[in-house]
Amino acid sequence: MTTSAPRPASARPSTSSRLIEHPGRVVTVVLMLGAVVTLGVWGLTTAETDTGTARNAPTFPAAVETLVPGPGELARRQDTITVDLRDDLTGVLVVRPPDGPPFEVPEDQLDRVVPLGQLSWRSGPEQELERFEAGNYRLTVLYWPQAKPRPATPSAYTWEFRVGA
Repeated sequence: MTTSAPRPASARPSTSSRLIEHPGRVVTVVLMLGAVVTLGVWGLTTAETDTGTARNAPTFPAAVETLVPGPGELARRQDTITVDLRDDLTGVLVVRPPDGPPFEVPEDQLDRVVPLGQLSWRSGPEQELERFEAGNYRLTVLYWPQAKPRPATPSAYTWEFRVGA
């Protein structure tokens, strides 16, 4: 009989685990999340949030508040042309159709809201134009202070719009 010596217990790895197995991976993930958050915040603060109309709005002289149709816009054949000047101004419209000479809209065809400095004109029967034909139109608003008579050379603003077929 031979006696054998007891075998020593096999060495096992320590069961105490590290809090973070792969610190390099954790640092990478934290840096990437930080970059994503930073880019998100930067994107939101620099984003263009105006609608198309406001973002592409042309700059008018200080005397002109709004124009309908605006520069470069597409209008319908029956649309009304409206110019909103500063409240202390008045004016007249000069229209150049695509196939004819320019004309100043007669006073009896203009609709005015004097206290607001607004004037508008719509083509139709017994008007200078019965309807807008397809093409590019050039409009000029001549304006001056309401309290003064029309000067020989009033200030002016010119723009173009298109009428569809």
